[in-house]
Amino acid sequence: AGVAAAAAADPWAEWRTGLAPRLADALVAMGPSYIKFGQSLASRPDLVSSQIASELVRLQDNLPPFDSRLARRILECELSRVEDQEAANELLTSLVDVEPIAAASLGQVYKGRIGERFVAVKLQRPNVRRAAASDAALLKLLARGVRGLQVPGWLVGSPGVPWEPLVRADLVGAVDEFCSRLFEELDYVREANNIERFSKLYGAGGVHAADIPAPGVRVPRLERRLCSRRVLVMEWVDGTRLVTMTPDGCAIVGEEDAPLVRIGLKATLLQLLETGVMHTDPHGGNLLRGPLAPQQPPPSSGGPVARLLRLLPWRRKQPEVARHQLLYLDFGLIADVPLQVRDGLVCAVMYIVQRRWGRVASLFNRLMLLPDWVLEDADTLRRFTADLEAAADSALDFGDADAEGGAAGGGIGGGAVRLPQLRFAALLEQLALLAPRYAFRLPPYFLNNARALGCLEGMARVADPDFNILREMYPFALNKLLLNRADSPVLRSTIRDLVRDEQTGRLSGRVALDLASAAATLQGLPRRAVLADALRTPGGRALAREVLLDELKHIFRPRSQRDHGGAG
Repeated sequence: AGVAAAAAADPWAEWRTGLAPRLADALVAMGPSYIKFGQSLASRPDLVSSQIASELVRLQDNLPPFDSRLARRILECELSRVEDQEAANELLTSLVDVEPIAAASLGQVYKGRIGERFVAVKLQRPNVRRAAASDAALLKLLARGVRGLQVPGWLVGSPGVPWEPLVRADLVGAVDEFCSRLFEELDYVREANNIERFSKLYGAGGVHAADIPAPGVRVPRLERRLCSRRVLVMEWVDGTRLVTMTPDGCAIVGEEDAPLVRIGLKATLLQLLETGVMHTDPHGGNLLRGPLAPQQPPPSSGGPVARLLRLLPWRRKQPEVARHQLLYLDFGLIADVPLQVRDGLVCAVMYIVQRRWGRVASLFNRLMLLPDWVLEDADTLRRFTADLEAAADSALDFGDADAEGGAAGGGIGGGAVRLPQLRFAALLEQLALLAPRYAFRLPPYFLNNARALGCLEGMARVADPDFNILREMYPFALNKLLLNRADSPVLRSTIRDLVRDEQTGRLSGRVALDLASAAATLQGLPRRAVLADALRTPGGRALAREVLLDELKHIFRPRSQRDHGGAG
């Protein structure tokens, strides 16, 4: 009945339902590079339709496994080289006549045993490197062909030029980047290093574990002594998908799993904007609902004193704690986001909310997306700023700002937070349309990080169709801007730009307090707590001194000058 109703409401639904299995089969036949692409699309039912997404889900962990006898020979060969032969032999014995639990694009997973402990054994597919090399050669050939295509200048916004390249972006470089990331995934020694690095940062007891909402994330413990270039052995953790498909092809997220999706988003924003070490492949097969780690007791409401304290008006509102833990898998793609890019993203979020497109355009160079010539030529920069504003109009809905607590103009005033509705996938689509005109660069961080945010936004929209990713990014960016713990010159100049009174041109205590109020509102904290945190940092204290000095200069100026306004 559900399928019939969907078909009646959407005449293309039946066509997409028939296309979906053929598309999935075609991607499998084409090889690992195309399967990786399909895995990302499986997390975006809002882009490819629920019918196609539900079929592409099987590309994440339900592909046909390769021959068990061949798998056994590869395992014996690889484990014969590891340092702990006693454990290797025990593991091999436990895997006799065992079928894989899951099979994906680059490998398949078995459940083995060492002593009383269950372990996951990830085994690389045979000849997958050769297939990936063939894919890379074909994709590079296509990119070179497209690079040589030219069209009349008026078609790409250059009426005075007879012929222009169809695509000015570095497509060959983008293909090289995609394929190099694919080959990184094929190096299991590198992935083992990534697991240890990720766990030390975000896992239990990690440097930034406390920055992730409780109960945090779980990273399987690595069995380093049993790993090789084609075999990865780690702790076995039972997990279930956050996003599931109903029989009629609809994607759903259970009510108890919605907090885990939020934790995944906050963890990703921490990685993208703060630490710079980012898991960039968080599709539905790599982010699971798992049990709480043994050392973590189930969350409780606390004793009577704790419950009483939470009733006090100045106490921070306690968010609902998830009853399960977010489990990360597959660490083949860990990206390092440069500091200048992290700072640029923080500033871009702030300027987008205030619709200051000239400022946003100037940040594209800092984000390593634009060559210098776009920003150095005044006419080109003017066209790019106008195109950027037009692109934002398609991806941002400022009309929803009324519902966020203020006028539709966006921005901050009197502590009211007015955020536009952002569809990240639509923004990427619009930026892709601009890429051919302005020779966009695609540096190592961009494609994978965009895919990571896109996948997580897709999951969040399944849980909440009204989800607004900007509402998650904005408080994070605002808090980092106010604290500026590393005293970044870019953040320093941006916060001064944001607290400057537009009419007088001087630093304004009122505007600074409005920013602090907005940060407090979005984080559920009293404003004095936000101000206290900021004043504990060198950047916060320096800003406070400058604002106070400008205010004092204004107060003690002659009355005639104050009445006429002007910069302080």
